[in-house]
Amino acid sequence: MQTVIKGKNIDVSESLRQHVDNKCSKLARYLDNILVVEVELSAEKTKSAKTRQVAQVTVDVSGTLLRAEVRADDMFAAVDKVMDKIRRQIKSYKDRAYFRAKTAAGRSRPPKQTAVPEEADTSEEGEISQIGGRIVRAKHFIVKPMSAEEAIDQMELLGHDFFLFAEGATDKISVVYRRRDGTYGLLIPDLA
Repeated sequence: MQTVIKGKNIDVSESLRQHVDNKCSKLARYLDNILVVEVELSAEKTKSAKTRQVAQVTVDVSGTLLRAEVRADDMFAAVDKVMDKIRRQIKSYKDRAYFRAKTAAGRSRPPKQTAVPEEADTSEEGEISQIGGRIVRAKHFIVKPMSAEEAIDQMELLGHDFFLFAEGATDKISVVYRRRDGTYGLLIPDLA
């Protein structure tokens, strides 16, 4: 498991780095196939002192991303809280994987297995100064073939309202999204 610690508008002291490393190493107890744990610590200028210190953790579990963010008045407290949040997400991820494996055992054919090449970068962010006056950031990522149900699980684990994916059966790009009434929608584009 690789741990990456970044500081934004903050100098990461050695004691803070050791605290983060200690907390990240404990994540391996809960899940053994963690590839990368990326921790971003930042200090923001806000009116409220209780939300100035921000800790964000992204965990790559064999291509599945788990992300949590916490704001606090102390960076050590923010790290502790965000690690608790990630542990809960790991438990939820393991429960879903167990349930999915249990229901898949009763199916007549096994689900399609896909692998991401090892040399592939799973996410890459690029800053764009200005395109058309509105886009300020672009994010490149690998689209992994999966079912709509897996895409909904991934969307929920990331805490997003939508998720772009490739349909496993057709390899067409699709989007699942959360509707206002709590249900989910699926967008399947067709070229004109």
